[in-house]
Amino acid sequence: MPSTPLELSVFQGQQPPDWGQILAFGVLLVLPVLIVFVFFQRWFVQGIASSAVKG
Repeated sequence: MPSTPLELSVFQGQQPPDWGQILAFGVLLVLPVLIVFVFFQRWFVQGIASSAVKG
């Protein structure tokens, strides 16, 4: 599976950049990661808080 920057460069190709399409594609690439983070945010925070060094 290609990485995100590689996918973006393949999407852009050899044509002059159409920034609207490039930014829309970037949003579509980031959206699933953001949704997963928002959904599991409670567990992320609990894990970080429980692993903190208490002094």
